[in-house]
Amino acid sequence: MELKIIEKIKKELGHSIALKKYSHKAKEQKSFKNNFTGNYNFLLLMPVNEEHFRESFKVIEFLVARQKNVTLFIRDFKVSLLKKKDKLNIIDYGINDFTKLYLPSKKICEVIAEKKIDVVIDLNLEDNIYCNVAATHSTAEFYIGFTRGKQDKFFNLLIVNNENNPAFSYENLLNSLQMF
Repeated sequence: MELKIIEKIKKELGHSIALKKYSHKAKEQKSFKNNFTGNYNFLLLMPVNEEHFRESFKVIEFLVARQKNVTLFIRDFKVSLLKKKDKLNIIDYGINDFTKLYLPSKKICEVIAEKKIDVVIDLNLEDNIYCNVAATHSTAEFYIGFTRGKQDKFFNLLIVNNENNPAFSYENLLNSLQMF
């Protein structure tokens, strides 16, 4: 029981540090007008939740069909579940890529920083501070994600999140992307 409490405190501490240190990037106002069509390099932060993971494939298919360069930030054990891997770039992370405060390791942040990224889309419908912090190390100007808790501070564009129906949430995202 004590171990669970200590782990929870470590996660909360990591979350607080992340909000203070990394959420500043998305506070800058950006114009999305005509920018989606001109941006070619997308980093998709893949959901950890299994149902959300499966439903998020339609976003990948949408971007690939529009000839965008798509890089997935994904847990290492989920890579084998992907279809059409040859059209995707993959940055996988595992248990060794977490710090003691459950934030991304320096190594994984450097891998992301080396990639040319124009737009980050967080496909997590649930809080995932690890992915948000990792994405702040990218070269992206645009951060798109779903409304949820304090992590809204990481995004320039927020999409309404329907937690009971992930398919509806991803459809909202696709409809929003089609406007640009």
